[in-house]
Amino acid sequence: VHGHLTVNGEKMSKTRGSFITGKTYLDSGLDPELLRYFYASSLSPGIYDIDLSLEEFRNRINADLQKRIANLAARIHSPVAKLGELGAGASRGTPRFDRKAVAAALATSRAAFLELEYRVAIRAVNELADVANKAVQDNKPWETPGAPETQALLYDLAKALHAIAVMLAPVMPRFAGGLAEALGGLPLAWPAGFTPFDGKPVRFTAKPPATSPGS
Repeated sequence: VHGHLTVNGEKMSKTRGSFITGKTYLDSGLDPELLRYFYASSLSPGIYDIDLSLEEFRNRINADLQKRIANLAARIHSPVAKLGELGAGASRGTPRFDRKAVAAALATSRAAFLELEYRVAIRAVNELADVANKAVQDNKPWETPGAPETQALLYDLAKALHAIAVMLAPVMPRFAGGLAEALGGLPLAWPAGFTPFDGKPVRFTAKPPATSPGS
């Protein structure tokens, strides 16, 4: 049970034109998963009102899903695709990326979902995306995709992207499924102790999905 839903800081009102139903949202052509994400990023177990600020909705989707996650997927896909059908071979790790960040995000997010702390779970997803994006920016893997140290980094980054897909799946199953499918049809199962570092090579079989408030 949660509190009331307000729109732009006010109670919904037909008179003021701020009465929004699920059908209203769908009829506008917006992706329903984006609204699920926005709600989840604001929800906790307590009984609190949630404000559907349309500006905040747009900003959050752009900042989190577009600039962090979809952009990360595109930046990993490009150099891995240059490696051909074999993709990036399995790696034991690289000092350019800390695998502990993946394990920590998975543990935090899983526990948060179980405790209905959805906003904490979503925050863990974005924090991992920030770590991965920084590794991309610092190391510029597109410049030397064939180098062994770069392939090791790309392997870890792609596996981190798989972890992100797994964590997003409870909230955005279609988008997460698109990420997993682009990574060669990887599973989205999330058993206790799950790790994406399974020793299997990384290759993309399709371009990862993009998302935006208008998608």
